[in-house]
Amino acid sequence: MMTAPYYVLSGRGVIHIDGAEYPLSPGTAAFIPGGALYAARGVGAEPLRVLYVFAADAFDQVHYEFPAPSEAR
Repeated sequence: MMTAPYYVLSGRGVIHIDGAEYPLSPGTAAFIPGGALYAARGVGAEPLRVLYVFAADAFDQVHYEFPAPSEAR
């Protein structure tokens, strides 16, 4: 399973990782463990801009899994 870090460039937001919520602000990073259910969203007037890094050699190695509608927030 891949891991994925987010690095916040600008804006503010929150990220939910496996049911826990964490604030996002410029200069902060969030580490998403492989297999974790996560979602990020911006809050406030300024758009949330993040640098997202894939731990893979090529994009075709990236696999997304989406929760069932009953699990979605």
